[in-house]
Amino acid sequence: MPKGKEEGKVTVDMTKAKTLEPIPTGANCLVAITKFQKAEAKSGADKIHIEMTVVEPEVYKGRIFFDDINLDNAYTLGRLLQLLVASGIPEEDVRVAKFEIPSGEEMEGKTLCVTSRIQEAKPGSGFTDQAKANKMRLAKLYTDNSESIE
Repeated sequence: MPKGKEEGKVTVDMTKAKTLEPIPTGANCLVAITKFQKAEAKSGADKIHIEMTVVEPEVYKGRIFFDDINLDNAYTLGRLLQLLVASGIPEEDVRVAKFEIPSGEEMEGKTLCVTSRIQEAKPGSGFTDQAKANKMRLAKLYTDNSESIE
């Protein structure tokens, strides 16, 4: 029988468990879009699920920013506008009445610079604070400020 298993039970040495603190507010990160997927929100509205994986700085490399953009909400559309422009699509091509959302194939792999902000968890929610992509800019504007943030 494999180590840690007996009759349907699995044991794990939880003294080895590690948790990550969120990327601090104000940290600049160079990220690659690793998922850009059309989906449906709980409300039934169309949404885009986005995952951006940190490429630099090394201290945050591999960490992921998640975002769900509801396509029926003007404020979340503003975040999508920022992301599309920061990924290299000219704003005048995006800011049109019938903009066609790019496919995952078109967006995945594009890089951009994001500045992190902490979204605090609601007390009693069972969730922890998490880093969110705040400001989004062209990748060429990335500067590593990780030493001055921590």
